[in-house]
Order: sequence, then C-alpha cells, then structure tokens
Amino acid sequence: MRRRVYERYILLVGVLILLGGMGTISNGATTFKDVRGHWAETAIYEGVALGFISGYTDNTFRPNGLVTRAEFSKIF
Repeated sequence: MRRRVYERYILLVGVLILLGGMGTISNGATTFKDVRGHWAETAIYEGVALGFISGYTDNTFRPNGLVTRAEFSKIF
C-alpha cells in the first residue's frame, strides 16, 4: 500500500515539474534592436515567448550571426 502511494506521489511530482514551465509566455516586453524587418522576426519572437531562445545582453538577437554550439544546445 505504501509503495503505491509513493509511486503516485513521484508521478505527481514529475508531472508538476514538466508542466511547471509551460505557463511562462512572455508579455511581449522583449524587443530586439536588430530584428525589425527580418524575414524570421515572427518566429524569433515566438521562440522567445516560449522560452526556447533568448537574445544577448545588449538587447540584440543577431539573426544573421553564426550559431555557437552552446546556443544550439539551448535551442535543441
């Protein structure tokens, strides 16, 4: 009986951890200086809103720059 309660508790904790980050959509306050007019502007802001990607500390995204291994691993 205790084992079943323990298994359900672990399952509940796992589900809460997985679903915990799903509600973190940005309010649109993030804007980048170098994205306006770029062909992937919409996709960039959608990725930022979902938390897959982020810009640099100088408020740029560098959409035409090369992607480093660290950046790729964060996106993937």
